[in-house]
Amino acid sequence: MCLATTKYRCTLVAAYEFDIDIFKSYFLRIDKIIEKGSITTDSQFYDISSMVDQLCQTLPADESRIKILNKLISGYEQKKTGRQKKGHLTVKPSF
Repeated sequence: MCLATTKYRCTLVAAYEFDIDIFKSYFLRIDKIIEKGSITTDSQFYDISSMVDQLCQTLPADESRIKILNKLISGYEQKKTGRQKKGHLTVKPSF
């Protein structure tokens, strides 16, 4: 019985006695972001958003992890919006 997470991995293990986890680095990146407690780059934002999408489609949904990830997303969006407002130049009309 194959305990790998995908059929592809099971085929590799059965045919070639070779196990590969193509998502290992992805999950490690997600875990590091969670440990750090904040998203700092657009790339991290994309990774976290993708993970939330995946978790929402998996049954049963991991509600606690989704909640943590959504909190990180919200914090990053607020930070990005705040930066844009601070850097926004206003021009006073001259009458």
